[in-house]
Amino acid sequence: MSEAVKERTNLPNLFEWQAEKIEEAARNLAFWVSATPEDRLSWQPKAEGLETVARTIYDQIHECSQVNRRFANVLRGIENGPWTENPPYFCSSEAESDLKASATELATVVKGLDDDSLDRDYPTGKRSMKGSFMISLALNNMYYHGGQVNLIQMLLGDGEFRFPTD
Repeated sequence: MSEAVKERTNLPNLFEWQAEKIEEAARNLAFWVSATPEDRLSWQPKAEGLETVARTIYDQIHECSQVNRRFANVLRGIENGPWTENPPYFCSSEAESDLKASATELATVVKGLDDDSLDRDYPTGKRSMKGSFMISLALNNMYYHGGQVNLIQMLLGDGEFRFPTD
């Protein structure tokens, strides 16, 4: 068998591919966190004329990590405790590490799923969700917050476009 054929037959299955994308999204988001000045990771943007403030980058990273871990638990059949509103104190490298660790935890669970798990309904704190939706939602949540981090960087006057090289 030629090397090209071997390579094509060793392609990841759906779950392996999705797990890879989950970890990639976490690495990308962690990269953008690392590109933000440390003293601005806890900054709360405020729209002119409004009393409310937006969430900090640390708040957003905490949410992504928590969603990843909670979905991993649900997919394993483990009940989650209450949602934690206030993130722990982070420094940049801790936030990045926690995010990547949570993505690895979810990715490990996703790799172990079977085809039936995609269409299965899983109970969550708010409502039941299909396995396929939960997996996509965790991934999309990290992509969404990557955009939020980039927006905060722009609001801070950073106009440089950065994209991870790996």
